[in-house]
Amino acid sequence: MSSYTPSTDNLYKESLTIRSLWPTGRTARQWRMFAAAVFLISVPVFIEAPLVRYLPTVSLLMTLAWLGLSWLLWRKPSTQVWGDLLFGFSWTWLAGSIYWGWLRWEPMLHLPVEAIGLPATAYYLARGKEKLDTGSTWDRC
Repeated sequence: MSSYTPSTDNLYKESLTIRSLWPTGRTARQWRMFAAAVFLISVPVFIEAPLVRYLPTVSLLMTLAWLGLSWLLWRKPSTQVWGDLLFGFSWTWLAGSIYWGWLRWEPMLHLPVEAIGLPATAYYLARGKEKLDTGSTWDRC
């Protein structure tokens, strides 16, 4: 047998931690926004689908709650970008509530209703406002 014993210094330097694998700075903020957007696209449908089927008016009124929360977040500079994201989500919640609550038997209306927030998006983008990657906005998320 060999009398070699590994140094603990090398083991410590070569070991990877979760912290060292996680991106930092601007990249981390972008990943957080991406993860939040993916969450808002995929998870709420499991709440909205049964709600809109049995209580479409409640689902429609919840849009006001989402808008109110987005406004509260948007008012603070440190959470403004999250308010923007939630504002966009509010449009998708509204569209889902309207179409799946009252118009689900009209397949030709599906895409026009789901695109209800498109005019507001086009308006803001045409004026260069409310873009998530506008420098200082990212520094606050």
